[in-house]
Amino acid sequence: MSVAGSDAFSTIKAVEGENNDNTFASSAGVELIGDTGAKTLQFVGDQDGVLKTDTTGNVSIDVDGTAEALSTASEVSATDLTLSKTTKIDLDVANYVDYNGVIVAAKATDITVNNGATTNEFNIQAATLTDLTITSAGVMTVASAAAIDNVQNLTVSASKSVDLSNEGTMDHMSSAVLSGSASTSATTLGALGSSTLSYDLDVTATGLKAGLVISTIDAGTENLTIDASATTGSVGLGTLDAGKVVTVNVDGALGAVTTGNITAGSFVLNAAGAVGGVTLGTSTSDVTIDSSATITGPSLTALDTQLVTSADSGAVTVTTTGGIANDEVTVTANAATTSLTVSGDLGVGSSDDYIVTLADSTAGIAVDVSGAVAELVTVNLAADVQAVSVTGSTSSSVSDVAFINAMTTSALTLTSVDILSVDGTTSVVNASSISGQTITVNGVATSDAITFSGTDAADTIDMSGVTADGGNVALFTIDGGLAADTITGSVFQDTVIGAAGADVIDITEASATIDTIKFEATTYTDATAGDATVGFNEEAGDLITGFGSTDVLAFAEAALMGAGNSASIGNGTNGYETMTASADITADVTHVVWEVTGTGDISGTVDADAVAALLTGASLVSTGEYMIVVDDGTDSYVFAWDGDIAASDDVTVDATELTLVATIYGDAALGAANFDVY
Repeated sequence: MSVAGSDAFSTIKAVEGENNDNTFASSAGVELIGDTGAKTLQFVGDQDGVLKTDTTGNVSIDVDGTAEALSTASEVSATDLTLSKTTKIDLDVANYVDYNGVIVAAKATDITVNNGATTNEFNIQAATLTDLTITSAGVMTVASAAAIDNVQNLTVSASKSVDLSNEGTMDHMSSAVLSGSASTSATTLGALGSSTLSYDLDVTATGLKAGLVISTIDAGTENLTIDASATTGSVGLGTLDAGKVVTVNVDGALGAVTTGNITAGSFVLNAAGAVGGVTLGTSTSDVTIDSSATITGPSLTALDTQLVTSADSGAVTVTTTGGIANDEVTVTANAATTSLTVSGDLGVGSSDDYIVTLADSTAGIAVDVSGAVAELVTVNLAADVQAVSVTGSTSSSVSDVAFINAMTTSALTLTSVDILSVDGTTSVVNASSISGQTITVNGVATSDAITFSGTDAADTIDMSGVTADGGNVALFTIDGGLAADTITGSVFQDTVIGAAGADVIDITEASATIDTIKFEATTYTDATAGDATVGFNEEAGDLITGFGSTDVLAFAEAALMGAGNSASIGNGTNGYETMTASADITADVTHVVWEVTGTGDISGTVDADAVAALLTGASLVSTGEYMIVVDDGTDSYVFAWDGDIAASDDVTVDATELTLVATIYGDAALGAANFDVY
C-alpha cells in the first residue's frame, strides 16, 4: 500500500492487539511517498512487515513493549524499515523487546541507537553512515549483513557487552569514544582505519570493567592516538599502524594491556601507572619504528619489548623509563639505520637489560648508549657492519658490553665500553678500537679469539689496559701491519705479529700466560743470487721487552730449511739445537733454530758483521733459512741466515746473508721452549 503526500503523518504508531500485530504485513508493506518532514515511528509489542518512507526529515524509531513485556522478553518487533532519503535516525529500543528488523538507510549519515536491557542484534545497512552513537543497557551485537563500515565517528556507552566486530572493518574511522561504568561493561570492535587513511585516528576508552578488544587499528599515513588510561578492565589491542606517530596512553589503566605488533614513524607509550602491566607485540619485532620511540613502562610490573628500526630509518632515538621490576628492552637496527641513540633509566630492577643488535650494513652505524641506565647494556655487532662506533653508558653503575661474533671491519670505534665479549675465532677488527683503553675482554668459550689489526702506517697499539673479570680469557692476536709499530701486549695469551718494520713490542705482564711473537715470511729477490726466495727480509729488527721464560718466538715455516718439521720444532731434538761458534751445522738440516752456546758471545755492538765474525768456520747447506741466536750477556739477538746456495755446497756465513729479526731485551737464556714455527 502506498500513501502519497504523507507529510500530514508526523507520527505513525502500530500497537499489538489493536491491529492484529501485522500493521505492515502485506507483501509490499506500507510506503509513504512524498515525505519531507520529520517522522516518528512507534512500534509496540509484537510487530512484523515492511514500512518505507522517502522523507528527508529526521526519523525517530521507538520500539516498545506492551505491559505484558515488562517482565519478559517474549515480544519481538521485526518490522523492516526502508528510509531512503533521511540523513538522521534515532532508534530507541525499550527493555524486554527483541528488535530484529532490518533498517536500510541509503543516505543516513548520523544514527543514534539506544538499546534497552534485552539482548539485541541490529542489522543496520547505511553505506553513507559517518556518525554512530550507541547507548546500550543490554548485550548488543550487529549482524554480519550490517553495513556500517564507513563510520568515522563512533561513540559507545555500554552497560553490558557491545560487540560490533561482525561488521569487520570500519576503514574510515576517525574517532572512537568508548565507555561503560558497570562491572559488566565491555566493547569489542573489529578493524578500525586502513592503510590509505589520510587523517588522524583517535580512540578513547574509559571504564569497561569487563574489557575492551579491538582487532586492529590503522591510521594510514597519519597519527594514531589511543587513550585507555581510565579503563578499569583488560585492554586488548591488535596490530597498531600509523605513518607518523602511534601514541598509547595507559597510565592509570587497572587491567592488563596487550597489543599486537606496532609499526609507526614514531612510537610513544605512557604506562607508568598501568597497574595490570603492559605487553607490546607478539613477535621478535614488537615495535617497528622509522625515527623514534619514547617508552615509559609500568612502575610496578616488568616491561619486555623488542623494537626494530625499519628499512626507511636513518637516525633513530629510543628513550625508555622502567620501574621496580626487571625490564628488558631490545633494539635491533636495520641496515638502513645510520645512527642509533638509546637512553633512559630502566629503574631499580636487579637485572634490567638494554640489548642493541646491529644488522649487517655496508653504510656503517653510530651507536650511542651513553644515556642508558640499566644493570647491563649489550651491543651486538653484526659480522658485516663495515663501520661502527659504540659509545657506552656514562653511568658508573652500568656494565656496557660490546659483543662480537665473526665481525670483520677496520672501522670499529669503542668509547666508554666496559666489556668486549668475543664469540668464535674469526673476528678481525682494527686495533685502534680498544688501544689505550681500560676495558675487559672475555671469550664466550675458552677457545674464543680475536685479531686486532694495525694499519700500513706506524701504529701505537697499547693493550695494557685490557683486563679479565674472571670469565673466559679471550685469545689475542695483535697484528701491527706495515711500518714500525709500537705494541704493548695485554694480560692475555697474546700472539703479536710485528710484520714489516722495526717494531717495538712489550709483552710485560703480571700473569704467567704464554705470549707468542710471530715473524712473517715474504717473497723477495735475493740481492746476490738474483732469484726469488722466501725469507724474513722485511723484518728490520723488532725490539722485544718483557719476554718471559715461557714466551715463544714463532717463524714462518715456509721460509725455513726445516719446512715440514713444525711438529718437532722446539722439542730440543729435531728443531732446536745449540752450537759452538765454529761448528759445521751441515750434519742435520732439520735443525732450523741454532743457538750459540755460552753467554756473552759478542761483546760490543751486535750486528750482522759481528755475528758473521763470530761464526767464522761455521757453514751451512741450505735452500731456505736458519735462525741463529746469539747474546751479549744481557740481551739475545735472533738473525735469519740465508745462504741461498746449492744443497751440496758448504759456504761460510757472510754478513750479507744475515737479517736481524729480533732483539730480546733482558733475556740471555733462551732455550728450545722459546721457539716454534707456524
